[in-house]
Amino acid sequence: MAACPPGAETRWPALYVKGRADGDRTVRTEAFGARARGVWELPGAVWQETELLLWKPPAAWYTVNAFYAIGGLRNWYVNFQHPTVWYAMGSTPSTSPWTWSSPPT
Repeated sequence: MAACPPGAETRWPALYVKGRADGDRTVRTEAFGARARGVWELPGAVWQETELLLWKPPAAWYTVNAFYAIGGLRNWYVNFQHPTVWYAMGSTPSTSPWTWSSPPT
C-alpha cells in the first residue's frame, strides 16, 4: 500500500506535464501514445488535486489506484502490470530515483 498526497514529489511524462500546464488535452493524449511507443522523458513534478491510495498485493499482476478529493472517493481504476520483483537495492517496476534498502517482510 502506498499513498501520495497533493504536494508530493513525483515524476510524470514531459508531454503530460506540458498538457496540464497548457490546459491542452490533445497534448496529454499525445503523451499516452509516446509512452506506448517507449519514448518519454520523466521530469520532476508535483502531485496535485487528489490524494492517491495505491494497493499492490504481493505477486499480483495489477494495482488498484483510488483517488480521493475533499468530498471522498473521486475515481479509481485497475492498472495491469508485471508483478513487483524485489532486489537488494529496490524493486521493479519503478522509475523512481529512490529505492528501498530491503524488501518488506
